[in-house]
Amino acid sequence: TLLLTGMAVSGFCGAVTTFLLLKAPNMEFRSLLGWLMGSLAYRGWTYSIMLAPYVVVGVVAAWSMRRQLDLLSVGDDIAHHLGIRVGRLRAALLAVATLLAAATVSACGIIGFIGLLVPHMARMLVGPMHRELIPACAVGGAAVLLAADLGARSLSVAEEVPVGVITAVIGGAFFLKLLRAQKLPGL
Repeated sequence: TLLLTGMAVSGFCGAVTTFLLLKAPNMEFRSLLGWLMGSLAYRGWTYSIMLAPYVVVGVVAAWSMRRQLDLLSVGDDIAHHLGIRVGRLRAALLAVATLLAAATVSACGIIGFIGLLVPHMARMLVGPMHRELIPACAVGGAAVLLAADLGARSLSVAEEVPVGVITAVIGGAFFLKLLRAQKLPGL
């Protein structure tokens, strides 16, 4: 809980700081900050084609592990006793997540909170079974990113706000609300 609270506050404050720094007149500095907060500006179909193999491999790999993920969600000991090699599964999941994250960050920059926000929302909508959860996260992640990008492009007429600013503000607020709903002391 403390970690999620810190991440939410840090993400929100970082987004506000980056937005203010983007107003600086130095274009090279602004370009770097734009990548740090992620942007879909100037990303055409060539980027989509470049990312497609990584996305297909990552989604197929995650889909192939859906039953094992369901067993892992009940606990490591139970999953182990049901024949799941927990260490290997975690390593494979880490490899898939790293592949997907590295490919997308290399193309679009760092766009935070979608990977945290969408699975929580999808789990609320479709439940915990990965048969429904994996496609819901894929479609939901794309929808949230497109909506955030549309908001980023519509927010300022003079220049586009990096989409990562929008996702960090929404994600930070979502997690703070989620933590507050748990009625934790101090929130």
